[in-house]
Amino acid sequence: MSTKELNIPHPDYPHLLISTSRALLDIPAIHATISQTYWAENIPYSILTTSIEHSLCIGIYDTSVQMDGKPKQIAFARWVTDYASFGWLSDVYVLDEYKRR
Repeated sequence: MSTKELNIPHPDYPHLLISTSRALLDIPAIHATISQTYWAENIPYSILTTSIEHSLCIGIYDTSVQMDGKPKQIAFARWVTDYASFGWLSDVYVLDEYKRR
């Protein structure tokens, strides 16, 4: 199912962008982080990309830091959903250097 893309600046920290844009997702960085977790340790890249393709994903980006022409992704969350009555939050992380800031 297609959803409308959302791009919302954080109300208190305007350099942070909350977005559902797939174009902004840094898949290699997401894989590097998720594959180090206890719940998805060593997950194959292809499995992770498939799970992202079939989920509603939210990224948080620091627009003051550019990486390869895109803002630096600092957080990620994935919703497995039917877009009607069910959603399961999964694969949530925030980079350590952005926690408690």
